[in-house]
Formats: sequence, C-alpha cells, structure tokens
Amino acid sequence: MGEPLPRVLRELYLGFHGFRTSVGGGLKALLPLFGRDGLVEINRIFRSAPEFPTEFVSRCLFFGDDGIGGYWGIKHDLPGKVIRWDAEWGEDFEVDGDDPLAAWLAEKQRYEAIQTRKPSA
Repeated sequence: MGEPLPRVLRELYLGFHGFRTSVGGGLKALLPLFGRDGLVEINRIFRSAPEFPTEFVSRCLFFGDDGIGGYWGIKHDLPGKVIRWDAEWGEDFEVDGDDPLAAWLAEKQRYEAIQTRKPSA
C-alpha cells in the first residue's frame, strides 16, 4: 500500500493475522492483512472505486468491519484514534475510541446485549 502500518495496528498484526466471528447476526472482523477481503485489498478498493469519497478514504487505513456495512480505520490526521465509517456517510465518520481491539470488543458487547434482549421465536 506504500505506507507503514500505524504502531497500534502493527502490534496487533504481530500477535495474530486478523479474525472473523459471527456475533449478533453479523460478521465482525479485524481484517487479515492480505487475501480476499483483507486490509490491503479493502483499502485498494476504497481508494480506486469511484463510488467512494477518494479524498477521504485515501487519508484513512481501514482495518476492520462491523458486519453491517461499517468499517473501523485510522485517519492519518487523527493519529491514535479509531474511526468508524460507512460508505453511505460520505466523508462523515465517528471517533470510536483509541484502541482497535477495544473498539471491536465494545461492538461485540453491544451486539450481544441486543441478542439477549430479543424474544425467542
């Protein structure tokens, strides 16, 4: 991709090669570095496809997805912060903390809480 991984992501990827899990009906993931739907491929798609806001996505490095259309990333001009972005939002995003794994765990807990409140069929 021609850019170094931010330190916090480099440390995660030295420990493991991403993961996918089904939580609350959606597939939550910290993307593997390479391969289909990996960090490199997803970022190349975002940066080259005309339907995405090129100026915005080129200033971000996306590393995870929430299973329902949202992605976690690090925006180059917000070092140390994890953002959540959905393509439907254009260039809008939310700050979702300062730790990628903590952002994923918080999302997992939200989905699990929703699942426990749903009445059984």
